[in-house]
Amino acid sequence: QDQPLVAGSARLSPSDIERAKRVLSAHDPRRVGRHRTRSIAIEERELALALNYLAGQKAGGAAIASLRPDQASLRATFEVAPSPFGRYLNINARIGERGAAPRIDRLTVGSVPVPGFVAELLLPRALHWLLPTDSLRIAAGVVQSARLEDGRVVLTYRWTDEAAALARSVLVAPEDLDRLRAYHERLADTIAGAPATVGLAALMPPLFQLA
Repeated sequence: QDQPLVAGSARLSPSDIERAKRVLSAHDPRRVGRHRTRSIAIEERELALALNYLAGQKAGGAAIASLRPDQASLRATFEVAPSPFGRYLNINARIGERGAAPRIDRLTVGSVPVPGFVAELLLPRALHWLLPTDSLRIAAGVVQSARLEDGRVVLTYRWTDEAAALARSVLVAPEDLDRLRAYHERLADTIAGAPATVGLAALMPPLFQLA
C-alpha cells in the first residue's frame, strides 16, 4: 500500500531496560529452579516494544499491539521496494484465545483478507523470518500456555534440563565457550595467587597476555 498502517516505532527508555533486567532475573531458571511451572505477565507496552524491536530488524518495520480479554490485535508495517502496488506491506491480525495457544481469527495483508486456516499455515514461516530458529525451539519447549487479558498476556512456562541446555548453546557458541573457559581458568589462577583484595589493574595484564 502507499501509506503505512503503523508509523514510527517505540523507544526503549532506561526504565524499560531496568524492568526487563528485573523480569529476566526473577525468572532466571537458576533462581526459580527447573521442572516447576510458573507464570509471567507481559504488559501491552512491553509487548509493543518487543514487536517493534523484531519488526525494526526486518526492513525497518514497526508494530503495535492491543490486548483484551480473550482477544488481541496486532498491526505491523514493513517497508518494501517501491512498486505499482505501493512501498509498504501492511499486516493487520486479530488473535483469539482458544485452548492453550491463541489462534489467528482474522488476517489482512494490505487490503487482501486471508482466511484463518491459511494464516495458521503462514504463521510458522513468519515466525522463522522474525526469530532465530533456536529461539523458537526454546519457546516451544518451555511455554505451556498463553492467556490474553485486559492489557497484558500471561505466559505459563516450565523450564526443563533440555531447554536450559539449548538456551546455553544458543547464547554462547561452542568456540566462544572454549575461549571463555580459557580466560576463566587464567583469571582463577591469577586470583588464587593474589592477596584477599586485588585490583583490576592486577587482573587485566595476565588476560591480555593470554589474548
